Amino acid sequence: MMFPKSSVKTEAELKEILGFFDKLSDQTIRDLLVYGIEGVHHTKENNVRKITNQDLYNAEVNPLNQLMVFLSVFDPMDGDTPVVAKAKKMISDNAPLAVVSAVNPFTSDTQTEKGEQLTKMINDARTKYIMGEIDEAGWNKAVEEWTKGGGNKVIEEYNAQYALVKNE
Repeated sequence: MMFPKSSVKTEAELKEILGFFDKLSDQTIRDLLVYGIEGVHHTKENNVRKITNQDLYNAEVNPLNQLMVFLSVFDPMDGDTPVVAKAKKMISDNAPLAVVSAVNPFTSDTQTEKGEQLTKMINDARTKYIMGEIDEAGWNKAVEEWTKGGGNKVIEEYNAQYALVKNE
């Protein structure tokens, strides 16, 4: 999330805004924004929530989901379906194998400006390579075009930021 200096003039103002978003991520507030008020919009038995009045829920609770900082698709109103239960188990089972991208906390002006084009370029080449439409030479040519088209600049920008953090 970014807040332009033209909109947020002081550090105190920024802290107030960040405090608001911090409160939105509190589990109690998240539950309120997703489910509404227990006994009014939903009931809860055995950790399964059921809507008590769909029209009231749609009018008073649904519009609030726009405030959600974190919205889980795996938190259904009427309990887990078999597909959701399987997805939760797969996520949990695969968590130890997850590889986190080291560039997640960084930004790249080139990625911001050309990221969509660069991603399309490399994804198209990957698909063509997998489908046998291009050979290894074609793949290497596509990577070279990606590099010249801004990919190398993205790498340089991420590496520069990583080096700064690593040396702190």
